[in-house]
Amino acid sequence: MRRWASCTVLAWLLTAAAQAAEWRDDGHRVVARTGGEFADIRGNLEQAIIGAGLTVSTVGHVGEMLERTAPDLGFSGSPVGQAEVVEFCSALLTRRMVEANPADLVQCPYRIAVYTLPGDAGSVYLAFAKPTASGATPPLEAIEQLLRRLVDESL
Repeated sequence: MRRWASCTVLAWLLTAAAQAAEWRDDGHRVVARTGGEFADIRGNLEQAIIGAGLTVSTVGHVGEMLERTAPDLGFSGSPVGQAEVVEFCSALLTRRMVEANPADLVQCPYRIAVYTLPGDAGSVYLAFAKPTASGATPPLEAIEQLLRRLVDESL
């Protein structure tokens, strides 16, 4: 009985966390804002990608780059706190996408950004460019659904 109760509590907590997230979709990008620690949300994202049977191919440490190059470019500090862009791909979805329109190859690898903002302590953002922004096709819609699901699982 205790095991069932702890699973129920865990499921409730996960659902509450996902519901607490704020989602914005401006037609070109989707951004989700949630509470928590950057490292936890970033780790959740990687686990969601791996759990979908995919492999992280590259992690761009964009926040570090912006901080490091700011003085050389005449800026002070960075417009973001911690910031990484996680890249991955799906052979099946990419195959379907490229068969439908070879120019859509530009969509691969898929990318999800994870970042914090100075002055917004306790919030973590996840964002991705909408593959359907220039026109929806079944393959691009499938990729967008994957990106949304991975972000949702990361929250």
